[in-house]
Amino acid sequence: MTTSAQLCPITNPYSLSIEEKLDLIEKSNGALIGLLKDIEMRRPLRLHDMKSLTYLPDVKWVEDIQITACPNFSRLPRRLATRQLHILGISGLKEMPRQVEWEVDSLELICCTELRNLATGIKASKIDLTGCCSLTELPEEICLSGSLSLDGCERLEHLPKRMKIGRWLDLRGCTSIKELPAGLKIGEWLRASDCWALEHISSCVRVGGRLELDRCRSLQECPVLPHVHGPIKLPEHLEKQVAAQSGSHTTKLPGPRN
Repeated sequence: MTTSAQLCPITNPYSLSIEEKLDLIEKSNGALIGLLKDIEMRRPLRLHDMKSLTYLPDVKWVEDIQITACPNFSRLPRRLATRQLHILGISGLKEMPRQVEWEVDSLELICCTELRNLATGIKASKIDLTGCCSLTELPEEICLSGSLSLDGCERLEHLPKRMKIGRWLDLRGCTSIKELPAGLKIGEWLRASDCWALEHISSCVRVGGRLELDRCRSLQECPVLPHVHGPIKLPEHLEKQVAAQSGSHTTKLPGPRN
């Protein structure tokens, strides 16, 4: 079995940081995954430009995990505990396990352009899937205390029937979504700009603040949204329709009645 001392001529290999050990193993084509398995450390772990890293094994606890520029990385663990997992631009990551046991405050899978699904069993406060343009599948239910970004997820056609987001939801550029379902509850604001296929918004949708619908060109009539408590930005063709009907340029649809 290869030890740290055999990897390179250094005086005290056991004094190295985990990143330095990983770098040595990478350069010597050693067992990179073995060193990471069931790892537990109270500080950040940054995995950058490691060609030997093909997957992340189960993690007991790491303060912060960042994975960037690892061209052969393709698989995520079933068990994970971390404050933040940040993965940027990994095109080899195509699927998550269907069911996971994850405890993570902030999950960022950004510009993973081949990722097709989000796993069930993620306990998180914030999820960012910006630029995951191949994403087509979400869990049947999503409940987050923070925010969810699906900005640029252009192949996503359906939102979960039950979806509760404590802060904000970003759907900008989700050009295949046709409906905002009745079970959608957003604590602060909802951005649905450039949702070109959006045709229907349930009157049961709840938004605590602003709702942005600009450039949603498939919306053919102004929906009645009594549970939206902030201003509503309409697409231009509906703004003109509202102005013609009311004689004023308003962007506020019918809201709650006293």
